[in-house]
Amino acid sequence: IAAYQRLLEADPTSPTTIRRAGAALARLYEEQQRWPELRGIMRRQSEWAEDAGERRALLARVAQLEEERLGDKDAAVATWRDVLADQPSDAGALHALERLFQASARWRDLIEILRRKIDIASNEEDIPLLSRVAEIHERELRESDEAIGAWLEVLDRDGEHARALAELARLYAAAERHADLIDVRERQAALAHGDEQLALHVEIAR
Repeated sequence: IAAYQRLLEADPTSPTTIRRAGAALARLYEEQQRWPELRGIMRRQSEWAEDAGERRALLARVAQLEEERLGDKDAAVATWRDVLADQPSDAGALHALERLFQASARWRDLIEILRRKIDIASNEEDIPLLSRVAEIHERELRESDEAIGAWLEVLDRDGEHARALAELARLYAAAERHADLIDVRERQAALAHGDEQLALHVEIAR
């Protein structure tokens, strides 16, 4: 280890030396379970990476090391954010941050990540994500207006989405937004049949 460290110090500008000595040190640190030193050399390797894909792969390994071996979740979050700075749609980083923020009840950060996922998702994928955003706003942050906004986004994608209509009806009723409630009930009635449709028409008439 000392020999490779001296090699790095003696020739810190040579890409060949840097990559060879860095890879050797990383292997030795991992074998000896010297996790802080491994994190340090892998961080340097990411700075020396020849392309963005290699850099992101190295940073992903650093983030996993920080979370699993060093127990430093805040550092792991920061490293995953570095990955997103390189590639905002990186699936591994988005998934990891979603998991970390959910586990630590960092709800606004979680919404930010879910919104990023929504931006790159198809309609089939983004409706469940928007539903989660609505739930977090209402249940965790007590933000009914923001929850309503998210359910309206679901309806923008699927105007007959039964759960979105039901949740909006409940939220509008609680907020005494009667005109909005009637609009939702009319949309529900147009989709309903038989006794259910009749009951909705009776409610609207009241």
